[in-house]
Amino acid sequence: MKSRSKPECLIGTRATFPFFLSLCTTVIFSTVFMTGAEAQTFTVDCSSRDSISAALAKGDARKPLVLNIRGTCREAVLINRDDVTLQGDPRATIEPQDNTVRAIDVSGSDINLRNLDIVGGNLGIAFNGTVRAVAANCTVSDTNNDGIRLFSGDARLQGIRIQNAGGHGISLQRRSSLAVSGASEISGNQMSGIYATLNSALSMNGGSIHNNAGLGAQLENGAEASFFGAAIEDNAQGGISVSQGHVFVGQSLISGNHGIGVGALAGANAAVDGNTITGNWADGVMGYLGATVVMHGNQVSGNGQAGVACNSHCTLQIGDGADISGNNDAGIVLMRGSVLILEETGAVSHDNGSWGLWCGDTESRVGGLEYFTGTMSELCSGFSN
Repeated sequence: MKSRSKPECLIGTRATFPFFLSLCTTVIFSTVFMTGAEAQTFTVDCSSRDSISAALAKGDARKPLVLNIRGTCREAVLINRDDVTLQGDPRATIEPQDNTVRAIDVSGSDINLRNLDIVGGNLGIAFNGTVRAVAANCTVSDTNNDGIRLFSGDARLQGIRIQNAGGHGISLQRRSSLAVSGASEISGNQMSGIYATLNSALSMNGGSIHNNAGLGAQLENGAEASFFGAAIEDNAQGGISVSQGHVFVGQSLISGNHGIGVGALAGANAAVDGNTITGNWADGVMGYLGATVVMHGNQVSGNGQAGVACNSHCTLQIGDGADISGNNDAGIVLMRGSVLILEETGAVSHDNGSWGLWCGDTESRVGGLEYFTGTMSELCSGFSN
């Protein structure tokens, strides 16, 4: 088995918080290869009434199995053996006739799903404690509930499209780990594009999350995530929200979301580096209730409320020439016992709807005011560094 030399979630990032080392060790996946045994290969032609389920029972279960699938297969598929590849030849559709079942239910390990269109079902793909699963160049659409759900185990999605799910596009439960790469697209789902909870870990390199009815990405209860080079746009409840968890957002576009662009809540940690955060309907970036937000080299502009807000014992650190401009409210808002630390590399806040830096109380503190360029409200000028 061949491993990557460098985890995707650290490529091009500053890895500001130590927890990202833990995240990356969780979501490093080895490229899935078949074991040394020779693969057993069968063709399943659903237009000739062949069955994937029948083919999965063929051969020696101790050896790898490859099924080349043709046509539209109107069945639910259970994969409970290891070393299985289902691949379209050249492309195939799996569409169960009963929307209360899981279209593909996986409990084996070393599973490859390639060139498949998965339509309907309660869940499109369910990974249950699966180890080393890959879904590549697949689409999942029109499910009653989540498009893809992981319950423990780990998986990799490459160039996948998930759309029009009745629940979340992707749901990660109970220490699941998932890497998403390639031109993956998660859109039009009735809840959040991605939902991660219960100490799950996510790495997304490239791709887009857009036009979902919930958040672009919703992280809570110890979840950790890394987004690098992603586009998170036009989601109905906001871009990224992390509560009691950790997130890194690097060199991404966070735009046009109908709420906060990036929000860290309830003791969460957020590292936000080198992004364009623009046109979101509320704050571009917000830290609230004991959150820690560290920002470097971001352009934060044209958001509906503040460019950056830090509220209720939040800690905010800004540097690397941050440019905060054209937001409808103040460029930076600091209030209710929060702390702002300005690095020597500084921040520029200009052409916003009110102050460049607005402070709402004398309990909040600012360090490094000499590194700030912009207008400041009176309470800010009275703080000691």
